[in-house]
Amino acid sequence: MALPFRTAKEAVALANNTRYGLAGSVWTENVSLALEVALLIKAGAIWVITISDCHSFSSIMPYM
Repeated sequence: MALPFRTAKEAVALANNTRYGLAGSVWTENVSLALEVALLIKAGAIWVITISDCHSFSSIMPYM
């Protein structure tokens, strides 16, 4: 699920507001900020997906 947010702090609060927290991903253009945010998210596994990674998903994106 994707949710809108304005700040990294707000994004972390949204991500941590769940009962499950098994895994998640951070999609970004700013890898250093994404790594900081990923450390604050309470989940079993977090993937950081960069814009360059997104091009490989573009052909299947509507079905993800």
